[in-house]
Amino acid sequence: MDEPDSKRSRGFSQVLKHHCQFVRTSDFFFSDYIGKGPFDWRSYDNFDEIDDRMNSINMQNCHAKPAEELHLPRETLAQLPRFNKLLSTIIYPNRTDLLHLHNMALNRAFFYSYMYQKLNDTEDFMKQPGLMYYMFSAAADVSANEYNINGSAIMFDNNCSYANWYDNLPFNKTLPLFGPRAWRFDDFNDPTNWLREPTNETIDIVDYGAGSQSNYSHKSYKINEWYDLWLPDGEEQSASDSVYKNSYDVGIKYSNETGKFESDEYVSKTFFGPPSPGQKEKEILPVVFTEPYFDCGRSNKWIVSAVAPVVDQLPRYLEWFHLRRFRCSSVLDVFRSFLPIFTFHCCLQIQCCFTSGLSHPRCRTSISCPSTSTSVHSALETKLRTTSLELPSANQRPW
Repeated sequence: MDEPDSKRSRGFSQVLKHHCQFVRTSDFFFSDYIGKGPFDWRSYDNFDEIDDRMNSINMQNCHAKPAEELHLPRETLAQLPRFNKLLSTIIYPNRTDLLHLHNMALNRAFFYSYMYQKLNDTEDFMKQPGLMYYMFSAAADVSANEYNINGSAIMFDNNCSYANWYDNLPFNKTLPLFGPRAWRFDDFNDPTNWLREPTNETIDIVDYGAGSQSNYSHKSYKINEWYDLWLPDGEEQSASDSVYKNSYDVGIKYSNETGKFESDEYVSKTFFGPPSPGQKEKEILPVVFTEPYFDCGRSNKWIVSAVAPVVDQLPRYLEWFHLRRFRCSSVLDVFRSFLPIFTFHCCLQIQCCFTSGLSHPRCRTSISCPSTSTSVHSALETKLRTTSLELPSANQRPW
């Protein structure tokens, strides 16, 4: 090789060496910024902890998880409606679903309590609710509330349900457990659902008390907080009957034909129902909310329940009336999905936060909640936008 070629080679080597050194320096320079993003300034907080706990449970592993991991802290639910504060408390738009859940549970608890005590005679035994009535009533609660309620159930205590639909069961005998429960079923994979989209028109109804492994009153049942809130109501709890049960007097006009009553006078009936607390009472309320829990093996969703007691006079059809006692024979459980309640953060504040009880909620000065552009809500939407609020999506799904 002649000398010009060798100089040219040395020059190329120096350029290549300098280029490689620059690339290495550039790689080192950019390596300090790998993984950086616009949200890295947010540290791991309680919201992330709850979110990780929710994502760690699914329908495949929930059966093997302990009960503590199937429940979330009670602080994740905030602004819960209270019976004795409904007329003096502002209910924000993002808490109207909880209010409706509260009112539905209380409504059905009053209805069943009145009906059991009204038809608590031997001649009215066959007029009492039957098997299909319980199931269709639970299904009606779900179908009538498409975007508010995901499930409804009435869960009886041990030997408190009188099965008038079993002809071979001796009179005045009870079932060990009976718990008809209806919930909205995700029918996206049904053969008749060609679009493979949930229709919200399929309801699954199951008796929780049927079967040898379905004792929801046992302590080993991991997700039965709705049972422990009011049941069992045995003789040990009789000393507090005056606190947990309240007497009500109602007058009803009966009619067997349209536009005409059997009598112009109201037929009065006194019955016992859920408690009626004073204005300052905080513990003994007619409707109590459970901790958010994973509905393992059923809907397989994180749900929250509103639970109210159903009062009956037991034991029924006993000749010695003084031995009968008004007791909580069952609980009315109405539930919905927890995720929309937890993450829907539109609120009437300058800084809208996740409305949960977390000690360090994530806040920001502006929000981007899904809006509704229908003409019906246009005026309300404009008003809400002036206060940094937007309406929830009208096309939202119940789950």
